[in-house]
Amino acid sequence: MKIHSKIPALTSSLITIGASVLSVPGVLPEGTPRTPFLFLALALFILSITLLCVYYFDLRYVFSNLVALKNLGIRKIDESGGGSIKWKSKVLSTSKRIRFMAVSGEGFIKAYREPIITALVDKKVIIKVLLATPASEFISDLENVESKVRAGHISPEIHKVSALLEEYLIEADKRKTQDDLIGKIYIAFFDTEFRNSALICDEKQGWLTINQPPKRAVESVSFQLVSGKNSLLNTTVNHFDTVWDICKSRNTVKQILLNQTELEAT
Repeated sequence: MKIHSKIPALTSSLITIGASVLSVPGVLPEGTPRTPFLFLALALFILSITLLCVYYFDLRYVFSNLVALKNLGIRKIDESGGGSIKWKSKVLSTSKRIRFMAVSGEGFIKAYREPIITALVDKKVIIKVLLATPASEFISDLENVESKVRAGHISPEIHKVSALLEEYLIEADKRKTQDDLIGKIYIAFFDTEFRNSALICDEKQGWLTINQPPKRAVESVSFQLVSGKNSLLNTTVNHFDTVWDICKSRNTVKQILLNQTELEAT
């Protein structure tokens, strides 16, 4: 029989011994030190509780998972792709380099309008946005997998994102001080290289959302990431840059400019 299965019986024995130790001072002669017995009883009770935790929660796996999370740079796990709006807004508004990858990204771009504009004005941020190619077979398949209601909706969302980003540039240009510069926004369109939604800020912090249609990204599990030697963030950066280079080789990278979108091999 494995030791793990004997823990309940062992715990019961330790509690019994602890109770017996507590009763010892009552039969000792007057003046005998009782403190050592109290400490021994307390130690036995603490050991009993620890063993019960090991039995019911299997702390071996708890500790190994904590080590894995630390090594991978996973700071937090969110049950939905949204994450902490307040914290994400703070990181976005202070970033000098932002990478964002999604199917359409409309919800994200709308939700973080102010942080994006702030970063364009204050940090002269360089933003790279990777979205799916509108009206592609990939989009058509995805719409069919998600739901019939989504059919014909994703491509218009992608076009809307381009318009929103141009709108943010215009607003940033209005807010800048005279003769000052603002950041730049580049957009590219992938075909089938997409795996998961990602947001990367200065290669120091990021979010990775697991995409498993028919669930949408906003309904899916996401990981809040931080940098590290073997971190998941490093892998995410590498994936983004690889897909970006593929788009660049196809001449589909464009710079969004004020009042126009210009083809830009960058």
